[in-house]
Parts: sequence; structure tokens; C-alpha cells
Amino acid sequence: MYKGDKKKIEEVGELIAQNYADKLTIEELAKQAGMCETKLKFCFRKYFQMSLHQYQIKYRMEQAAKLLHLTDQSIQDIALQVGYSSISHFTHTFKIYYRLTPTEFRKKQEEF
Repeated sequence: MYKGDKKKIEEVGELIAQNYADKLTIEELAKQAGMCETKLKFCFRKYFQMSLHQYQIKYRMEQAAKLLHLTDQSIQDIALQVGYSSISHFTHTFKIYYRLTPTEFRKKQEEF
């Protein structure tokens, strides 16, 4: 990967982080980076050791965990805030990522 590509990939990572609740397409991200979609996917995976989609899910789950820990917002509100229109899909994804449901996660955080 070229030095210029590394900078573009870092910028794509920042763009995902800043817009994690939005549905960003690979086409949009590639256009933003000035790369073709194939090169973006290859370079992103090489740099971050995960796909663009995995990175977005990881970032969403980290933000959801922070909100569950630091706020009293409902799980449905948190799901919407981090980009999930379906609470069941959010709960399913959260459980895969943390091995706890959002409710279980929040209760466990309150114990500490």
C-alpha cells in the first residue's frame, strides 16, 4: 500500500467514525477516497484487519456500549442513535459482539 493510500484509508476510517449511524455505501466511500471500490476494500482490510462493514459494526457497538453505560436512554433510543432501525437486529448484533444483550450489559455495568 502506498503512503498516499494509507492516508486515504485513515480518512475513510474517520469518515465512518463521524457518520457511524448513517448507511454509508462502499461507492460513496470510494468516491470520497478517490479510489475504485475494489482497491478501497482491499486497502481498508489490509490496514484495519477487518472489512468496512465489520469496522462500522464495531464502531456502532462501541458507541452503543458507551451509551448504555453512561446514560439512562432506552435501548430502543440507543439502537436508533447508533444506526439501527430494528431493535431486534440491534440486540442480536450487540449480543454477538459482547455475548450479552444490551439489558444484561447495562445491568452488569451498574454492578461496578
